Amino acid sequence: MPRTPSDQEAAPPRTPTDAPPDAGVPPNVPPGSGSAPPPAGAQPAGAPAGDGPPVPDDIREAARSAPDHWLGMVDPGWTDEAPPPDWAVIGEWRSGPTGQVEEWRPNDDYRPSPRMRGWPEPSDPVDEAAQLAVTGYGPREDAVRALSAAEVAVLRAPGGGPLLAEGPDGSPLVPVFTAGRHQPFLPALAHDTVAAGELARTLAAEGTALSVNPAGPAHLVVGADEVLRAQDATSSESTPRTEDTPRSGDTPRSGDTPRSGDTPRSGDTPRSGDTPRSGDTPRSGDTPRSEDATPSEDTPRTGDATPSGDTPAPTTTQAAPDPHLPTSTGRTP
Repeated sequence: MPRTPSDQEAAPPRTPTDAPPDAGVPPNVPPGSGSAPPPAGAQPAGAPAGDGPPVPDDIREAARSAPDHWLGMVDPGWTDEAPPPDWAVIGEWRSGPTGQVEEWRPNDDYRPSPRMRGWPEPSDPVDEAAQLAVTGYGPREDAVRALSAAEVAVLRAPGGGPLLAEGPDGSPLVPVFTAGRHQPFLPALAHDTVAAGELARTLAAEGTALSVNPAGPAHLVVGADEVLRAQDATSSESTPRTEDTPRSGDTPRSGDTPRSGDTPRSGDTPRSGDTPRSGDTPRSGDTPRSEDATPSEDTPRTGDATPSGDTPAPTTTQAAPDPHLPTSTGRTP
């Protein structure tokens, strides 16, 4: 007849003297092998110092180069070239007098980045900016600006229009999704894809906010008025200013002075009073003016007698272009 638990006698507690000879030996050490634990202070590569995380090789190298120092570990999410703020430092190791890592000190003000939190890679620019904003590694304004230029999916209410939800404080919200992975059941429900800016314009008068990716790791609540302000700011930045746009019919102002080194353009007309310099080459179509003609020492003038046997030097018809030939700058007022 099998014995029930009530029939079994309670066994007395075992004392350390009752333990078998190999009790307390780690499972990876064969019983009776005589293996001794490593000496105090010795640490295998990558082992944590105290209660800290595993020590990277570069920290060990720095410890050997700088004994008796505190060595900080910066969150990989901090990519700025400037010195990291205190909240981006995970903690510090201390190197001992012999250059060995001896102590770990965590930073109570540390803010883990999205990568250190184990979040997935961002699905889109809005999700990327939102991840940085909610962890403190980026400004909230970047996320709002990205949202104002994005298209989002919204659930459709039974009577049409976006489906309204309610926040913890009772305020009206419209859940919006920037990617399907943030709301897996979205394809099974009636929904529409709309521009976030246009959606915000229809909700601003009612004081409704947008709940961005409420099921994602970087949930963000953005007021409709915030989205509109960001959209207007982006539009004004992308619109050229009036003074930057050339106006039709603009002509150079009187008295504009050509700059040295300007290159003549095809069809430029000399201004009244311009005198060609020696060696200037006439341009195609230019008609020399009577006052522009300069007697050349090599060209006989009317009435000059040519000595017997002398041959007049030929007139130069082609010369190297003069880089300092005056031209119209074509500047607009």
